Order: sequence, then C-alpha cells, then structure tokens
Amino acid sequence: MKTLMAIGIAFFMGQVARSEEKVLSFEKLAHFQVVIDPGVYGIFVNDKTVYTFAGESSQYVKSLYKPEAKEKDLGFGSLHNPYDDAERISIDPKDKPRRLRSALLLPQRTAFLDVMNRQFAVYHEGRKVWLQPTELILDLIKPPRDSKGEATRSELAALRAKFTKELSREMGNPDLISGVAKIPKSWKDTDGSQYIVWLRGTSSPLLTLKCDKEEFRSCVAQRACFLKRKNTHDYAKITSIAYDEKRDALYLFKAEDSLVLRLKGSSCLSQELETAFRLPKSLSKAQSLFIDNSSRLWIGLKEAEGETSASLFVWNAGDW
Repeated sequence: MKTLMAIGIAFFMGQVARSEEKVLSFEKLAHFQVVIDPGVYGIFVNDKTVYTFAGESSQYVKSLYKPEAKEKDLGFGSLHNPYDDAERISIDPKDKPRRLRSALLLPQRTAFLDVMNRQFAVYHEGRKVWLQPTELILDLIKPPRDSKGEATRSELAALRAKFTKELSREMGNPDLISGVAKIPKSWKDTDGSQYIVWLRGTSSPLLTLKCDKEEFRSCVAQRACFLKRKNTHDYAKITSIAYDEKRDALYLFKAEDSLVLRLKGSSCLSQELETAFRLPKSLSKAQSLFIDNSSRLWIGLKEAEGETSASLFVWNAGDW
C-alpha cells in the first residue's frame, strides 16, 4: 500500500511540475515575418537590422525591423509587400557552400559564423569588401581554473586527447558548432575570452573563445567549461545559443523538444542547465533563437507553419 501511495504521489507531483512548466505565450507575440527563405537556421539582430541565415547558402537576407508597428504582420516590409526593405547579400566566393548560424559585430567588421567550414566570413563595412576568412582553432583548450589554480599536465593531456578524438569523429559534421555568443560579464574571464561557443557531439560542448581584436585573423578556444547535467546526450541536440545582455545570461535552444534552457553559474568552472520555458505547440518547427540588445526574443523556423506562413517571430522583453 505504501509503495502504491508513493507511486501515486510521484505521479501527481510529476503532473504538477509539467502543468507548471512555463510556456511562451503566442498571444504576446510582437511581430512575425512571412517566409523569405525555406528556413531560418540562424539569426542576428543589430538595432533594427535583422540578418537571417538559411540552412545552406552562400547568401543571407538582410531585413529592416519596425518595432513600433502596431499590427503583428507589419513589423517587416509593408502592407502590400512583406519583402520591402529586404535584400539578399552574397558572400565571396559566391559559389562556396556555407551554413551560417550566428554573427559578431566588430569595429568596422561583421563576422558571420560558417559552421560548415568552421570559420568566420568577415565583411569590412568601411571598405565594402569580404576579407580573408577567420579560422576557428578548437583543439587547444584547457580545463577551467579552480581554487587550486591550473589543471595538472596529466589532466590537460587527458582533456585534449579525448577532445581531439571527438573532434576527429565529428570531422564530417557540418553542424558541430551550434552558435557563438558573447561571454557573460559576470564570468570575469581572466584569459581575455570574449565569446562562448557550443559544440554538438562532444563531451565538452561549452567553450570560451578568444579572438584577435585588432585584425580578427584567428579565434582560439580557451577553456572547456564544466557542466553539471546528467543527461549528457542532450548536448548534441542543442541547435542554438544566445546571450541576453540585460539578464547577463546565456540561453540554449533544444529544437527537438521546443525547449529553451538557461545556463546557470558564475564562471566557466561551474555551469548548470536549467529549463527556462517551452515554445508553444504552434512553433513545433522552430530551429534557432536570438536575443537582441533590447532583450527581444527572436525565434526562427526551419519551415513555416500555422496560419501566418511565417518563419521569423519576435517577442518584446518582459513578454517571454
């Protein structure tokens, strides 16, 4: 009897936990954009300029966002043409296949993360030319420092040996890198890292990244951060990473479960994944997320769905 009662209580508590799970409100949606590309696999927003990246293309779409628009379907384009103020931009060389997932805004440059070629495609805004791509060096990582200092030589060797083996195994994976985001200010990284990347298919998915600030000719992974989570198989299912500057927090998107996760911790030494919220069922084809400097939440779909025929959605800060 006690066993049955315990099972009943556990079942009830599980139902309560699921019923209390936060779900993003579709009613509070600010704006949406109808389909321009077959799918949105990456998003980057700078003020009112929105960059969207398709699954595999040597082009990206640049749109103008109007946050003041009162109608949800007028945040982009015009009443008669939803593609007004949108343009397709090619990356040199134009015939090279790419998978863009994120972008970084730099002095005089915009760097687009190409996960297929594992490099940044860099555009010089002043000179209006594409520069030599910036290589991503991932295999020189170290464990994070702890209260006793740096890891021992044997610990460093073991980490790099395992990580190098995993990278070799994932050599043909064009989606190894889920995205790049700014490193949280609260981490107070002493290596000078400016960014965070997430790697799918590795046991050390969360890495700090240091890039050459002056010329941006190389970006080198610095630390493999420690993650506290039992379900490590979830690491390979993360499709996007974003940084919320106002909350000073990193968010991850697990597209398979329409689940947004939050990284909780004050340094690279200790991070834990916790559930933030789930997307509404009407966005079951969501693939990517981004959080802009105004803390708006952007969601991109791999295929348009629903009555809106849209593939890009945005919520204002405070509504998510």
